[in-house]
Amino acid sequence: MSVCAIRSGNTDMSDQRAQSKPRHPGPIAYVLQSFPLLTETFVYREVWALERRGLQVATFAAWKPDKEALSQEVKHLLDCTTYVFPISWTRFIRAHLSSLIKHPRKYLGTLIFVVTPKGESLSNRRRTLFHFGEAVYLAEEMRVQHIQHIHAHFCINAATIALVASRLLDISFSFTAHNVLFTDRVILKEKIRAASFVAAISHFTRESLVRLVPGDAVGHKIHIVHCGIT
Repeated sequence: MSVCAIRSGNTDMSDQRAQSKPRHPGPIAYVLQSFPLLTETFVYREVWALERRGLQVATFAAWKPDKEALSQEVKHLLDCTTYVFPISWTRFIRAHLSSLIKHPRKYLGTLIFVVTPKGESLSNRRRTLFHFGEAVYLAEEMRVQHIQHIHAHFCINAATIALVASRLLDISFSFTAHNVLFTDRVILKEKIRAASFVAAISHFTRESLVRLVPGDAVGHKIHIVHCGIT
């Protein structure tokens, strides 16, 4: 069980049973644009549910939310989540230089891969470049924590970070596709193809993802996971 789970007070009987079970290979990372948020209770409760089942979960996010806007049950998560912003430029630059010097092919190859996909708008390419910068920083932190798999919620910003970090670290990644994909897509085809699995929140979402990459056998790895009421 993680420090976050212990601090949260979520140590019910299911937690105690999980402690006696063999641990899964890990830890795994959960990546979001901002974490935790009042409007996304399903994410942090999903993390807690995984921890109760013996998984070690580390949380990462681009933006740190306002502590005063959070409920008491999740304020402790701010202390055990790794954020890009507010940024330390010294650590940010050091992370990029370290990645470039130690793994130049991965760094440059991944950069080219995410900013030169066919059919993407100039605006999306700029956004992807920005997310690449965030991902390199978080990937170095994930390396320190020996992350073995990355999962992102939402298929835009967070999933781009997960895709980049997975390529830099040579580990698998997955993402949960919410319905924002119908109004906002950023290298989504590439994410579907590269992910080890995708969680779709409805049958319609799953069918839409499959149709995005016709000719690619991706249906077997897109699973329907409904968002429950929390």
